[in-house]
Amino acid sequence: MGFSEKSDIKYYGAFGLNVAPLAVILNSRQGKIPCGKDKWVQNTLRAAQYAAEHNWTIITSIGMNTWEMALWACSRAGGRQVIACPANFEGNYQNQMDNIIKDFNLSPEKVGWLFHESTIKSRSPKSNWPQRDKLVIDTAQILIPVSVRPGGNLDKLITIHRNKRVIKDFKTDYLKQSSERIVPPESDTISRQLIDINWDYICHWTHTLNGPWPGQSHADYYRNITESDIYPNGGLGSLINILQTRRIYASSKNIRDNQRVVAFSNLHPKDVLSLMTWRKRYVRYNFEPYGIAISRRAATALGIRPVIYGPSTLCKRLSDSDKPFFQSEGENGGDWRPENEWRCLGDLDLSVIPDSEIIVFVRDRAQITKIRELGEWRIEAFCR
Repeated sequence: MGFSEKSDIKYYGAFGLNVAPLAVILNSRQGKIPCGKDKWVQNTLRAAQYAAEHNWTIITSIGMNTWEMALWACSRAGGRQVIACPANFEGNYQNQMDNIIKDFNLSPEKVGWLFHESTIKSRSPKSNWPQRDKLVIDTAQILIPVSVRPGGNLDKLITIHRNKRVIKDFKTDYLKQSSERIVPPESDTISRQLIDINWDYICHWTHTLNGPWPGQSHADYYRNITESDIYPNGGLGSLINILQTRRIYASSKNIRDNQRVVAFSNLHPKDVLSLMTWRKRYVRYNFEPYGIAISRRAATALGIRPVIYGPSTLCKRLSDSDKPFFQSEGENGGDWRPENEWRCLGDLDLSVIPDSEIIVFVRDRAQITKIRELGEWRIEAFCR
């Protein structure tokens, strides 16, 4: 291929690019909450198995669930692959390679690496995608379209390369098939028992995570997707994961100074429904009717505290111990104060909290049985 002569493309690997035909499995952008019954997922697995059985090397990539599903599927099939990655590490790629190998549980001897410099200067990784797609399709000898959007970028690139071998056995209609999202209940469906709860708790409400949970590998994430009839990392799945691991992992997302915290609200469950709003920017609800509440007595004993709301200028005047609990009251029309947030600094180990100090919330009564199998907590459903 002559990559060594191009300063913007570098190849590393235990095998050469000419040891076997190079194939690529092609999927246009899909929904963010896939599951094992989605046709594009099923056919991606089948295509990867077919390529491995024919001893082809599959070109895969990272950054989108469609490319990463092909990457994981190739590893699952025991095949050989070349992973196309943007070169954003000033020529030092070893850490990136090591992290991907560990995260996807790959066999190093079956992985090659194709690093490409971006010609577009942007902070968004999405700016690299068209360049990556063109590089991969230019490089491959065999194209395997699965779920390709008619008239889209991949479709146009396939048409341009009509002289290449195209395997159509795994092609399916482009439908953006995906699991259904769980919507918050209507106020008139709330159970009387939930409304009458004597509330002296704070609650961590879960939401759908469009990717792995904190502490979850991409290998486990994509395996769970292929084995599930609904998206596994939704609000209910996230709650179950917390209860199984007895841990709520902290996150630094949208937190000042990248402080890792676990967020709670001290609002009564009946009052939190109005805050379960759709966040178009994140393509999910702010949070969902699944949560784990701990008594304020237990919370304060563990150092969990209410946040300090105020203007941004207030944070500079706070002590170092108070700053992690600061939250802007809202700017540009936003107002975060209605959430009545409390924070735990770092991960929260639930095993140190007595079961009697915990309430678990689910959306529907039918979900109580599944939660009951995991522990002896009090469990309440939103809907009657």
